[in-house]
Amino acid sequence: MQRASNYAKALVEMDFPIENMDEIQKTLRENPMLSKILFSPCIPSINKEEIMNQVFDNKSAELLRQLNRYKVLALFDEIYTFYQQYFDEKHDILRAKLLYVIRPTTEELNHITKMLKEKFLKKEVELVLEELPSLISGFIITSDHYVIDKSLRGQFERLEQNLIRR
Repeated sequence: MQRASNYAKALVEMDFPIENMDEIQKTLRENPMLSKILFSPCIPSINKEEIMNQVFDNKSAELLRQLNRYKVLALFDEIYTFYQQYFDEKHDILRAKLLYVIRPTTEELNHITKMLKEKFLKKEVELVLEELPSLISGFIITSDHYVIDKSLRGQFERLEQNLIRR
């Protein structure tokens, strides 16, 4: 865990592009067999590097080759998770998920983004939108450290908890 954190910090400090990290992560997630081959200790490094050069662009392949040479390639998922965290801290970004029943308008999204920037003192907010009809109405905003529940389902759950406590 500490090794993954250290590698991630170094990548952020040297301004390794987030687009390349995202590309690597997406490719590995979409191709489980590729991950299995690259992370396998049984496959010779030279073969892994040939595959990396064929699948990834130069910058991404170079990073993967370095991780492979230092025997930490299998930690890529952890490195990626820490990288995102350190990147967001460095660039003052809040990543959050907005669960909704009815998709918010652009104006509503702008208002929510502005409110989150002010509340959490961030320069940028990246919202992932996801429809969730079981909320009945309203929305929920989640991030690593908080939940803002303005849904009817959430109100019912809080009411139920209050009634149980009595």
